[in-house]
Amino acid sequence: MTLTVCSSILPILIFCSTCLASGGVVKLKTDGGPDGYYYNALGVEAGRFVSLYDPSDLDLGAQICSTQVRNMDQSQITPGFDDYTLFHDIRREDPNSPGYAFLRSGGLLANADVNSLQSCSTSGAISTVTFGGGAGVPDPQIRFFLTAVQPQNRNPQDPSDFCGILLDTTSNFVNSARTQSVQAGGAKQTIGFNHFLEAIVFEPRLIDLRVRFSGSRRFPGDPGIKVMFARRSCLLNMPTCRIDGSDNTIGVKTTDDYITARFTVDNNMPAPMVLGLRIEADRGPLTGQPPTDATSFFRPIGGGPPLQNPIVFPPGRTFFNLEVRTVFKRPLIGLFPVNVPWLVKLLEPNDITLFDSEEDVLGLRPFAGFYDDGTAEVFSVPRIPVLTGDAICSRYAATDLPKPGADLTIDSFQIVGGTFGPNNLPGLPQVELRTEDPILSLNPDLSPQGLVRRAVGPFPFGRPPSTIDIDITDLQNRATSIETAPHYWLLAFLNPGDTTPQFGMGGTGMTAIGGDTDGDTQVDENSFTKPGDGGTPVDPECDTNYLMRADTDPPAGNPFRSLRGRTHHPTPLLRAAGTYVRVERDRNN
Repeated sequence: MTLTVCSSILPILIFCSTCLASGGVVKLKTDGGPDGYYYNALGVEAGRFVSLYDPSDLDLGAQICSTQVRNMDQSQITPGFDDYTLFHDIRREDPNSPGYAFLRSGGLLANADVNSLQSCSTSGAISTVTFGGGAGVPDPQIRFFLTAVQPQNRNPQDPSDFCGILLDTTSNFVNSARTQSVQAGGAKQTIGFNHFLEAIVFEPRLIDLRVRFSGSRRFPGDPGIKVMFARRSCLLNMPTCRIDGSDNTIGVKTTDDYITARFTVDNNMPAPMVLGLRIEADRGPLTGQPPTDATSFFRPIGGGPPLQNPIVFPPGRTFFNLEVRTVFKRPLIGLFPVNVPWLVKLLEPNDITLFDSEEDVLGLRPFAGFYDDGTAEVFSVPRIPVLTGDAICSRYAATDLPKPGADLTIDSFQIVGGTFGPNNLPGLPQVELRTEDPILSLNPDLSPQGLVRRAVGPFPFGRPPSTIDIDITDLQNRATSIETAPHYWLLAFLNPGDTTPQFGMGGTGMTAIGGDTDGDTQVDENSFTKPGDGGTPVDPECDTNYLMRADTDPPAGNPFRSLRGRTHHPTPLLRAAGTYVRVERDRNN
């Protein structure tokens, strides 16, 4: 049996020979995180998926190396038999139909390399196809279109037997995604959502800025995760520990996790350049206010003066490792969880000429054990129908919890879920807190020795999104080293037999757990599903953080208990974990 492990998709990818020397960059038209949907271009007919790129999307002198696509074939009749393959090319704009690819003679700019084409994925995994024999093709410096030709459905009696493309339904529509017929003059339409058909390019730059925001490093060499915990108990005699002196009413509150920023600036000129560096925080998600200059708040990690502009950048690469070592006050933490965009700029000292800029997003979370952004885009069960022992799992890594030596107390859990079908469903029959398996890593210990706490239900939900708080006998762990500190697992068991009419199985209704699919702030090795088949290993959920929170910030009466999940979707999406819901699109809809 193969155990699949998630890994981060880095913003710098290496593919074709031109990119091999300096790296290729994905020119995103999505937020990087699929939301559980995929779609068909033109019903049972052959169709063409299309992504529009404007000249301003690429830097002068760019090379188009490859296309990155996330596609899906979930056929239930002949899975894998048809071996669908999308055929890719690059085309210019149709002069008679602006905004769409030119399919007639003269419209083709480049065909994809045949040896790089791949069969349609059954899991929505990322695949790439190259151009120019692996060397890429030059930026045409005009509006161009990535297109992927979808073969005709070979089993019309099975509507899921096609190769579709995954959708990003939660970020702002950037008016890039559309579909067209494979024939010139045929049907065409924009689809209203962003889809995962994106260019990977190499861009030569005189000055090249790369940025990444994260929480603090958890161990040497750690890049940091894409969320920062405002409260994570630590030892006051440790140099990284800070105390919130304003919170006298509920005892001492400390943290050792801070907003962290790591930048590189590549000066590809033979002489030094004098530039200003500005870090802007978008306060809109927090307070509704416009972005603000936050440069003066950042200090070198470990201490030192703030950044002083202008900065002399010598030829070659300059590194910045910065943090905001401050403790958030409770009124501000009351606005968490939230995802905050950051914009870093390189400017001439006069602050007028912009040389380069990069954006990134960091999730601010109220306390350790709280990974999601408070928004449930999907509601999941391990499979449909639910079988005995099926569970949704969240893993709380020891490196994310209070450091060894600091008291760790967990006194409750909060789970966001919902009922699909009748209101009187029993909900979750039980939840368990377990340690990690000492032999099979990234799996809960299902032996009697692995059980730490059990809460027996039923724990019913209302309509999604619905939040329940589950109290447990206080768990206190005082590990003295990271080697002995346990990883904890929360297992939420689903009700056996649950199913719904929408899946063609009759249906008594279903209880499901909410999932956050925002690609900007995903935390790997946090969310899993466990099939109830004896010792079967868990399945990682690479694109989801389940809304299952461990309260590591007692005492009782904590105001964080009032947090409630939200959803972008007027009609909540229910799916079996690891699958995607089909969206039908044809010339009539």
